[in-house]
Amino acid sequence: MDRYTCDNEATRWQLRRMSVKPGTRFLLEMYQHRAELWIVLQGMAIIERDGEKQLLGENRNTYIP
Repeated sequence: MDRYTCDNEATRWQLRRMSVKPGTRFLLEMYQHRAELWIVLQGMAIIERDGEKQLLGENRNTYIP
């Protein structure tokens, strides 16, 4: 990951902005008490959820329960 900033924090939610270099891979993580909404602002992203890969382009999002 190239850069990570936390733009806002509230009691029930947190907004994070991440800049990721092309080809970077994240470790798969599991959460029991947290959901995430990922939005691609620029470029493309391949995400894997429940063993299924999905290609997201700009202004596309995915919900991770």
